[in-house]
Amino acid sequence: ILSPQALFFLNNPFILEEAEKAAAGILDQKPQSTGEGVRLMYQTTLNRDPTEEEMGLAMEYLGSENPNSFLLERWAAFQQNLFASVDFRFLR
Repeated sequence: ILSPQALFFLNNPFILEEAEKAAAGILDQKPQSTGEGVRLMYQTTLNRDPTEEEMGLAMEYLGSENPNSFLLERWAAFQQNLFASVDFRFLR
């Protein structure tokens, strides 16, 4: 993996737009908690559940309130980070 690939996923307008669409899709499913929203995002993006550490970091970033009370921009930024992750960019 080259660093330009990671930078593409962090800066490209197309990726930013897709992250917002993906986050909106998760929030449209009306998750009952932030944790459920995080799990849905991991499952749809990385095809796995978050680890305990990943869940803790996500909850710290997103907060533990109702996921629908957060701005789409925060969830989109979180989604963008999943797109930029090694797990998303690497085929196993």
